[in-house]
Amino acid sequence: GTMQSLLFKHFRSHLKLQRNPAQWGPSYCRVPENVRYKGSSRTPLGDSVLNDDFISLPVGTEDAGATARKTHYDEVLYQCEDDRSQLDWVIEQNSDALQTLLVEQEKLRALKPGSRPDCGWELKSSHSAAIARIYGERAPDIVEGLQRNPLPTLEVVTARLRQKEIEWQNARRDLNAFWKDVYE
Repeated sequence: GTMQSLLFKHFRSHLKLQRNPAQWGPSYCRVPENVRYKGSSRTPLGDSVLNDDFISLPVGTEDAGATARKTHYDEVLYQCEDDRSQLDWVIEQNSDALQTLLVEQEKLRALKPGSRPDCGWELKSSHSAAIARIYGERAPDIVEGLQRNPLPTLEVVTARLRQKEIEWQNARRDLNAFWKDVYE
């Protein structure tokens, strides 16, 4: 990826790397002794099998010989896959948040009248993200409401999560018809 290529450029420009394609292959360079690093928790077995002498600096790209280019159809397929994955992820995250909050809601409903609710539970980051997706800028206020006044806030939030679950399931159904046409 991009980070890897930046590291390669850094190594190439700042180190005196020795290339010997005939002996080591075109993509390997010997690392100078003064920059070799061994981890502090290295065992004798690790010392015997791990490489400290060479790094891989590929010449060109793996698919340099490939002549196939992405077509418009390929791009549409990739975009469909990305959209489907994103929608599945949003639906799953929403569903998980809804199920978790419903459990907490039932616990609070089961408390005896007059007893003080235990608000020690915390939302997972994925649950906070599901709330943020629905409430936007008001999400921090909603999360705060879950701590200060949990039962009424849970009732509102779970109702909204259910509503969004239905909307996103309907969107998935409609988009599945579109995606089917694209794939065929």
